[in-house]
Amino acid sequence: MAVWMTFHSLWLMVLLAVLIQTVTVVISWVYLNNVLNTMRQSISHSSMSCVMDVDLRSAPPGLQDSDDTAEKSDPCWQLRQQLHHRIDKTMTERLQKDMFTLKKSKSRM
Repeated sequence: MAVWMTFHSLWLMVLLAVLIQTVTVVISWVYLNNVLNTMRQSISHSSMSCVMDVDLRSAPPGLQDSDDTAEKSDPCWQLRQQLHHRIDKTMTERLQKDMFTLKKSKSRM
């Protein structure tokens, strides 16, 4: 009878430990999911505001002063530079492809 009581209490302690761990994991998951969603919204909003709130008084990227470290540390400036670089790269690739196609079609004539 004493062995059964020990086994029964051990079983209850294991069940209680599993229940506590499950509740802790669920609460942690919900909390972290909420924090990540808030961060995603914040980052998305700030990135879109950087793109949408373009300062038209600023000089084009090629004419900007490259020694301005305060501007380079600005995330909006970095995002704009990345966008300008990607647009330039895409346009260059497209121009090269069009030139190759034009050259190829001229040589056939």
